[in-house]
Amino acid sequence: MPAEIDTSLCPLEGRAVRWKTVGVIVPPAGSGVAVFAHGETESASASLIVEVDASGVARFTYGPEQPAEEGESVIAAGSAAGSWWAVGNYFILGRHLSPPACEDGENETPGYRESDQHAWYFNGSTTPAELTVSEAVTALREGTKDVTQEQNDCGRSDTVDARASYEGTINRRADMDSDGNCASFVTRDGVNVVDFGNLPDNVVGLTCTWYRVWPDWWDEVTESDMRLNKADFTWTVTPGSGCSGATYDVESIAAHERGHTFGLDDVSYHYHGNLTMAAVSNPCSKYLRTLGAGDMDGLEYIY
Repeated sequence: MPAEIDTSLCPLEGRAVRWKTVGVIVPPAGSGVAVFAHGETESASASLIVEVDASGVARFTYGPEQPAEEGESVIAAGSAAGSWWAVGNYFILGRHLSPPACEDGENETPGYRESDQHAWYFNGSTTPAELTVSEAVTALREGTKDVTQEQNDCGRSDTVDARASYEGTINRRADMDSDGNCASFVTRDGVNVVDFGNLPDNVVGLTCTWYRVWPDWWDEVTESDMRLNKADFTWTVTPGSGCSGATYDVESIAAHERGHTFGLDDVSYHYHGNLTMAAVSNPCSKYLRTLGAGDMDGLEYIY
């Protein structure tokens, strides 16, 4: 699919678009939706941003890799699914080839921001068996603060005006399905929800963000939901010597996903693997809890 389409010539609103492990519904004019999948491998990591300006021009952004050379396709379909092809896993070079986090200024900003206080809820009934609700809530709150308060080991002070508040538990689900598709701009519930649930294989966490498109200013977030995959992974709040297998730290993955809520895109794990916003992270680790230079530079540019 081309990166830009005039929807007055080719109506697309309500059609499904699929890229790798994620999908969205083309929103109405003046709005956008962004979905980010944090993968166990780079082939599972994906980002897809679709926005339509007030004149009806739709713009499509795919990541972390563009589809041209990877043999993958994106198709807008009339039904809820869409069609897609996926290639095999990429060989991950690893964090040891990336600069230290405090020396790596890489960041990407899609162009939206959370202008208000991000009031969010947690569906406690989805907590995985290995955690208590209290443990999950504490870790999710800390992961959010890692972003809004610029937690870091670089000696930098918090200068961003990004705000969030935890409003309690709720009997709602994040507006996404188990295949990594975000709900449409029209059918979403407008409530910022975090839950645990099922996601595509090898996708550790996923965030869907819906926003209003403005011509001369930052686009404005209207809802952002997060899900952590408990079907394929186990979760901990104390990663360390006793951690093993496909177990991930709740706070670490929450910090990465909250970066998306507050306007940060993924960066390559191959070359920037020590940053919180790297597209892939290691199990049984907690280095994502502290932001790197690029993570903070991106937030400070937005806020």
